Amino acid sequence: MISNYPLVIEDSIIEGQDCTLQGRFESAAGTPLTQAGVTSVSYYVYNYEDSTAIANGSFVVASVIYDGLQQWSEDCTGYNFEATIPWAKLNEDGDFIYWIEVLLTTPGGETIPALYKIHQHALLSLP
Repeated sequence: MISNYPLVIEDSIIEGQDCTLQGRFESAAGTPLTQAGVTSVSYYVYNYEDSTAIANGSFVVASVIYDGLQQWSEDCTGYNFEATIPWAKLNEDGDFIYWIEVLLTTPGGETIPALYKIHQHALLSLP
């Protein structure tokens, strides 16, 4: 579950920029997940318009899950997940919309999804 979020998180990047995703994940009991509560984090990137697969991979849990909530501008509670997908994995030209699915797996085998709709904006000053 992603607390205090719409079902789909929308954000924007500039063409050529890495894509950083953030969120707050909670257990079924409503407490923020920690590194010990996550066994794996995988991601899948698709073309939003036609569902064509673009990239997939996984993150190191200790690198993307925080044991304490981090401050951010979304609310006063904070986030416990932050991961960056490098531009080299995205690499689509011009204005584009990515659909990104992040799947966290818990030690009990539960899969917790986070869905991101990322709008990429072209830099018109670039050739």
